[in-house]
Amino acid sequence: MRSPLAGALAALALLAPTAALGQGRTPARVSVSPLFGEGTLLPDAWSSLYIEVENRQRTRQRGALHVSTDGLASTLMRREVHVDVPPGETRVVVVPIYDGPAGGSVRASFDGPQGPLGSDRISIEYRPTLGSVVVLGDPPRLRGALLDLDVQVDARRVTRFPVGAVRFDAATSDPLLPREPAAWSSVALLVASASALSRVGRAQRPPL
Repeated sequence: MRSPLAGALAALALLAPTAALGQGRTPARVSVSPLFGEGTLLPDAWSSLYIEVENRQRTRQRGALHVSTDGLASTLMRREVHVDVPPGETRVVVVPIYDGPAGGSVRASFDGPQGPLGSDRISIEYRPTLGSVVVLGDPPRLRGALLDLDVQVDARRVTRFPVGAVRFDAATSDPLLPREPAAWSSVALLVASASALSRVGRAQRPPL
């Protein structure tokens, strides 16, 4: 026969997830960032987002990941991707999107049948540059040498390009690259090692 103390502890264990949600913990953790890293989300340009959806619950979560670009006065673009996340696991989604003007933002919301499960938002900052430099290497050793590189744009302007790096899939070790040509339009230069370039998948090669 179970003691009263054991019954009370079991009840507290069942109430713990609910209490956590009441304190601001959402059923899912959503994290959105530029695919090539900080500084590579450029205004008025196409790019790709790296979005993580983590299921914090003990049951499977199925829903729609809604991604939108919010300008200064209106929503400029919306994308929707269906996501299925087992309990305690994380899914990664790469979404191409038009970034919109500086001062706007990009928002990702994971919504289930009963309502929102989690969301995240990043701002689109003004950057006086013509594009970004992206390093494809494992590890990306050249990135550090390129961080302080100034480029002469014309007779009067010198700019410093933001430098990003290609992420690699944790399960397959394949590079995560955009599959749409437009998502490469904000990349001015790709610096790649031969070994990393050979791991680019067939579907990713034509846009590259």
